[in-house]
Amino acid sequence: MKKIFIFMAACLETGFIAGILWEHRRAKNKIMEKNRNIDNLQRNQRFLLAWLKLQGRSDMFDAYFKWYGAGNIAVYGNGQIGKCFIRELADTKVKVQYIIDRNAKYMDSEIPIYSLEEDLPKVDAIVIAVMNQSDSIAEEIERKCGYSVISIEDVIDGSSMY
Repeated sequence: MKKIFIFMAACLETGFIAGILWEHRRAKNKIMEKNRNIDNLQRNQRFLLAWLKLQGRSDMFDAYFKWYGAGNIAVYGNGQIGKCFIRELADTKVKVQYIIDRNAKYMDSEIPIYSLEEDLPKVDAIVIAVMNQSDSIAEEIERKCGYSVISIEDVIDGSSMY
């Protein structure tokens, strides 16, 4: 009887410890996810502040794209960032030939919109105007067509140097 009681106590203790360890791991994962979210928010804030400093300075974008050797580009992402970026380029020598977006078939624009599944016309570079996913999108574009890919963050950072 005593052995059964000791065995049951050991099982309860083991279960209790396992529960504590499981909850600790879950809490640690939540904290890590929140830290990633904070890092992304801070990165996005730095990006937007740098972009705001370039407002009205279309010559900066001209200088960057001239240095990069890209006069004809496509923009990946027709969301808010993509649309704002295309408006910024309206007063530059840079020509946005088309837009690429996963939801191309549901969108209207004066500029042609393609999905990545379609054959993409030749451009000097594709600017990814999507935050926090640019690396995976760049890999997908490079596999698909091999065109030069630039993140919008690199464009903004590079343009602010001129």
